[in-house]
Amino acid sequence: MQTEGLTKRFGGVTAVDNVSISIVEKQFRAIIGPNGAGKSTLFNLLARHTEPTSGSIAFDGRDISNLPLHRLPSIGIGRTFQKSNLFWHLALRENIRLAVQALAVPPYRFFRSRAVPELDTAVDKILERLGMSAVADQPVATLSHGDQRLAEVAVALGGSPRLLLLDEPLAGMSPQETQRAVEIFKELAKHTTIILIEHDMDVVLHLAERITVLEMGRVIADGTGAEVQSNARVREAYLGLAPSC
Repeated sequence: MQTEGLTKRFGGVTAVDNVSISIVEKQFRAIIGPNGAGKSTLFNLLARHTEPTSGSIAFDGRDISNLPLHRLPSIGIGRTFQKSNLFWHLALRENIRLAVQALAVPPYRFFRSRAVPELDTAVDKILERLGMSAVADQPVATLSHGDQRLAEVAVALGGSPRLLLLDEPLAGMSPQETQRAVEIFKELAKHTTIILIEHDMDVVLHLAERITVLEMGRVIADGTGAEVQSNARVREAYLGLAPSC
């Protein structure tokens, strides 16, 4: 995915200001920055939940700046949300199955889909990848918070995305749940390009091959973990550290 001069204004406020970034295939990219830096707005632009004021977004060489939101899964882009967005009364398996069914080729008729073994096989593979087979038949509302956050990822994987946008997926997790999720994300990254918003710098430095830092909607640094950590402006603006003398 590439953006060129991506900008979003809300009245007199510029939330994303002339952002140009390039994410290569199977790269694990993190986007960080202080509160109000424009991270969520940038994510919503990439996921087509928000229309850009100017600039462009390309995926796999194709301009998707004006692509309707509902078309993104069909071209290989999936996302999670800061707040879990699931069918709470349905079992985890059924939540994933709906996502798989929606993008299945050939499409399946809704009332006949339960008799299609290919759908069950696809769902089982996702459950296994995330280590969630044991809770597959529990209603999502009864799952632990960590499993609910991972359920969001499982549903996003139902569309077999080539690019996965993870919006603070570790929020509210215990240290044990976080460690489990980090290991899962490392495995997913072997086959999928991932863009992550996350506040835990230890997690970001452990996972991300490259880090983009935003401040007031602008990119102030873009590089490896070591490069970002040593950047004086980042240390002052985000890490809360005074520049080295």
